[in-house]
Amino acid sequence: MPFGCLALRDGRTYDSISDVTDKYDIGQVLRAKEFCELCLAKDRQTDKVFVCKKFLKKDGRKVRKAAKNEIMILKLYVVSHGQMDE
Repeated sequence: MPFGCLALRDGRTYDSISDVTDKYDIGQVLRAKEFCELCLAKDRQTDKVFVCKKFLKKDGRKVRKAAKNEIMILKLYVVSHGQMDE
């Protein structure tokens, strides 16, 4: 199952669920859409919480394009609301 996770602080993206589960505890599902779910992921070392996107369908061209658009929107939202600074 394809998986996408974006750590906004350092810009890392993960493509494999095992990469994410090694470092993060996957928590509550925030929102379910047609092709993906948004869920919380908590860093095991720092206890910081991130939002991850888990794709429910095989990653096709339309899904990748939609995911890239949503990631850009999330980045713009975080930067415009000053949530990158702690």
